[in-house]
Amino acid sequence: MWDHSVPADRKIISTWIIWAKFISTVYFLAANCVVTVFIMTTTLQQRSSPKNSTTKFYPFTPQEDSTPSPRYEIKYAVQVICCFCSMSYIAACDMTGTILSFNICGQLAVIRSWLEELAKGKLDPTGKKTDESLQEGLKKCIRRHQLVLDLCAELEDVNQYNYLIQLVTEMYIMAISAAQLTKLQNFGSLRHLITVLLAINGLFFSCWPAETLSVESRNIATAIYEVPWDDASLSVRAVIIIMLGRSQRPATLSAGKFLPLSLEAFSSITSSGISFCMVLSSF
Repeated sequence: MWDHSVPADRKIISTWIIWAKFISTVYFLAANCVVTVFIMTTTLQQRSSPKNSTTKFYPFTPQEDSTPSPRYEIKYAVQVICCFCSMSYIAACDMTGTILSFNICGQLAVIRSWLEELAKGKLDPTGKKTDESLQEGLKKCIRRHQLVLDLCAELEDVNQYNYLIQLVTEMYIMAISAAQLTKLQNFGSLRHLITVLLAINGLFFSCWPAETLSVESRNIATAIYEVPWDDASLSVRAVIIIMLGRSQRPATLSAGKFLPLSLEAFSSITSSGISFCMVLSSF
């Protein structure tokens, strides 16, 4: 679809691509920032411990006593490298659906711009049928619209369980970290605070693009109504009715086929995480 687009269409798509790059970059940096905070707090703990202390602190495993050198340094370095690589990989997997969702939004925005251009067209002097350019333009719109819907359905099939795992995992992480945040102080509270913020960001960056995709798909139906169909020929009306029928049901992404992703789902999941946090804090 990108190869068959004109510069004006590519400009519209590029706007959404820039958003996708910005969000994925922010989430990628936030994920690695969590690792950096764990490393910094561990380093501060190690430096603030008494000189005669034999306790060795690690970023992501429990502290140990009497860990000789260089085994401590090797284990520390391995943890840091593995965690940076793991968080980068997780962030990339979590943002795959987000990037593709914004790409689809760009394609839908292109179709809407085509329909808006067609809405500016004029009927022929008889007033009974539209000119051939309107009919060809509608055929181009319906072909591209079908391709975009097929792409959205494929994204749903491929990524639905990834969304489900992501939502459940981040809700669990948010609840556990928030519960620990209420009990710990100093370095421990900072670690859990940054983890809670990352989990919330991950949930938002999964639900918001899906909500945007649904809004853009609904805008297609609104744009179709603006096309001068009332005095058009029967063939043009048939094309408009087909496209209008397809756009009545907005494109959606779901987690495991039972939870549609939206800002409402984000609010519900966040509320559930807070509820779990309150339960865990009571123990």
